[in-house]
Amino acid sequence: MSYLESIRKFESEKKISSDVKTSEQWNPDQAEALFVQAVERTKSTYVSGSLPWAEKHCPELVEAIGQAEQAFQGAFVARDMARCRAAVQEYVQAFQAVVRAYQGQRELTTDEVIRAFKCDRVWQLGGGGK
Repeated sequence: MSYLESIRKFESEKKISSDVKTSEQWNPDQAEALFVQAVERTKSTYVSGSLPWAEKHCPELVEAIGQAEQAFQGAFVARDMARCRAAVQEYVQAFQAVVRAYQGQRELTTDEVIRAFKCDRVWQLGGGGK
């Protein structure tokens, strides 16, 4: 999935979660537990290096994580369980979008590396040389 496709998917998922409206009894412990579970879920799917990469290459995806955190804080202060649930979904989806975008990057070919570094040859640096 390309970077642009990841953003489009994130935006469509974000719209769906923002349409969630229910009248649910406020429970601060349950709201906090929802966020803790979301953090644990993102830890289990996080790919090392994806967040620093996204900060450099697609900061809008990282901003979406911060926006989801702020949405959760606002919902928590407003004592709104439905908004807390929606914000938690947005938080997880935002992290997933970062990971998908990072994983969608392909490795450079040898020819691309040679052109990027303006080299005219590739050194063979194998172990156990003669």
